[in-house]
Amino acid sequence: HVVPRKTGDKLSFAKGMLVRRDSDREETGQLLREALAQVDSAEKD
Repeated sequence: HVVPRKTGDKLSFAKGMLVRRDSDREETGQLLREALAQVDSAEKD
């Protein structure tokens, strides 16, 4: 599957994205940081 199905899959999904060869790691890293920040804030609500 492409997107995480369960909460525990989020980190393995992110790891899979980082392990693949990425032409622009900085941009991908920024996108992941923003997404994880949104997940963190949603879990606190």
